[in-house]
Amino acid sequence: MYGATQSHAARSVGVIPPRAIRRTTSKKNIDKFKQKVYNKGTEKKGSVQKVKLANANAIRARIVRALETYFYQRDEDVGMIASNTLNFPIVAEDGEEGWVEIVVKVPKGTKDEEYDGYGRRQQYEIECQEKAEKKAKADEAKVKKIAKDKAKREKAE
Repeated sequence: MYGATQSHAARSVGVIPPRAIRRTTSKKNIDKFKQKVYNKGTEKKGSVQKVKLANANAIRARIVRALETYFYQRDEDVGMIASNTLNFPIVAEDGEEGWVEIVVKVPKGTKDEEYDGYGRRQQYEIECQEKAEKKAKADEAKVKKIAKDKAKREKAE
């Protein structure tokens, strides 16, 4: 569902297509672009556009059906455990068994703000970068400590 169909589907539910966001570079431009797209066709400037409950339910049901079909076609024992949740059993390479649950949500945001999916993506990306930097520093410190301890043991001998 990439390419033209994704953009068409995205436009039909009021979602900004990813390639349109990529054309903008700064946070300010992204915010302006979102405001322009989400306020298109509204009388009041700056009004918050949210997905209506009926549309959200229809979209969620369509996505759940598509996921269910996808996993069924791949011979997974997929089933519904809630109105928006699928699950199927898995077996790891070492024989350990478990379950995968997939929850489909169509968030609408708060009363005064729309849901900022792109902001959430950026925040997650930042968190992952910070975690990777922290791990790299810890690994570097560990290597230094090992070298220091090795030199200390050699000196003691």
